[in-house]
Amino acid sequence: MTAQGPSHRHHRDADVIVVGAGVAGLQAAGWLHEAGLDILVVEAGDRVGGRAGTERVSGFVVDRGFHLVSTAEHGDDAKLELGCFAPGVDLQLDGKRIRYGDRAAAGAAMSTSGDAFGAGTVLRTPLGSPTERRRQSGWLLRLATARTDGILAEPERDAADLVHELGLSRRVVDGFLRPYLEAFLAEPDPELSTSGRAVELALRRLVRGRWALPSQGIAAIGQNLAERLPPGAIRLETEVLVVHANGVVTADEVLRSSAVVVATDPATAVELLPGLQEPQLRSVTTFHHAAVLAPPRGEPAVLIDADPHSPISRTAPVSHAAPNRSPDHRTLVSTNVVGHTGTRTSELEAAVRARLGELYRAEDDRWECVAVHHCPHATPAMTAPHNFRRPVRLIHGLYVCGDHRGTASIDGALESGRRAARAVLADLGVSFRAGERVTA
Repeated sequence: MTAQGPSHRHHRDADVIVVGAGVAGLQAAGWLHEAGLDILVVEAGDRVGGRAGTERVSGFVVDRGFHLVSTAEHGDDAKLELGCFAPGVDLQLDGKRIRYGDRAAAGAAMSTSGDAFGAGTVLRTPLGSPTERRRQSGWLLRLATARTDGILAEPERDAADLVHELGLSRRVVDGFLRPYLEAFLAEPDPELSTSGRAVELALRRLVRGRWALPSQGIAAIGQNLAERLPPGAIRLETEVLVVHANGVVTADEVLRSSAVVVATDPATAVELLPGLQEPQLRSVTTFHHAAVLAPPRGEPAVLIDADPHSPISRTAPVSHAAPNRSPDHRTLVSTNVVGHTGTRTSELEAAVRARLGELYRAEDDRWECVAVHHCPHATPAMTAPHNFRRPVRLIHGLYVCGDHRGTASIDGALESGRRAARAVLADLGVSFRAGERVTA
């Protein structure tokens, strides 16, 4: 990583080169293009979107992972054609299924993008004593109406300290909080060492909107971002070997620019940018199964399996929310398993299938495994103390973005792309104003 770089050419191939066509890189590229800069995105793979990918398997639309978005952030994006789940989440606990986090009393009606919480609103918190339930509901309502910046401005503490501050019992922690962190942050956290602010941000997403998924697959987010760029702005199957503040070197050529944004996965970013610290990464395996299930009595729900002996963290009948994800009468069920890196895939799939049979009351021999996606580096850990604003500007002309620079989520990746674009524009002396029209 140096301020000086390739000198083989004396012209610029672009004002800014973005390395990586994941959602963070595409977000940065969109902002920079809207600000009037000439952008070139180079991607080693054969598609845009990075880890947010989708494929068709025997007619089923399956994501490379089990990705959910919150309508609080994406509910206004009609292009995504979101299929929504019921408010809150379901918990499978002690052989029973209970709802957590939806609205349990009179107040403002739940909307797909809802952030209106009227007088009398009570959020369902069915675990703990009556006093503890009221305390939990008040906490969640505070998070629902808080600004993200307000939560990030709070003093850092780990989840254990947060639990102590709130006076949460072991019943609530073991029955809801730990399973929720594993399901939505991929944090198997027996010591409750996760950042308290990360916990509150994750719960804020739960209560401000609904969990949802794009009907055509999570790849729609990257595709929509790519469509904002002019033809020829993205080069696929182009691996970058070296980056500098004024260009990059690929296997075939030297490309020059005024700035370079590295928007790859964390491991590749560390290879390209010596000195960059690689975060600890969590492993997630996603199983997509097809089975004949009865239609839900109400709205379909995301289910967190709080049984400590179950391999499943979260599961959902995704084609009940987005019917086009299944080509026939069967239901497509997507399931995440966190960790279990030492278990053979066939053994893990058998255990998952058996548990799905119990959860959905369908015999396990009726389940067809449509696809399996194992991602050993699925998401960065957010152990306390966690820096939610890791620098995106390394030196003048060289920048980095991705979910490893802040919040470990698709929305965190999008925000880091915006921050990187702002840093580039500031260094190049270009107004932000046009770029601010580009949103997630």
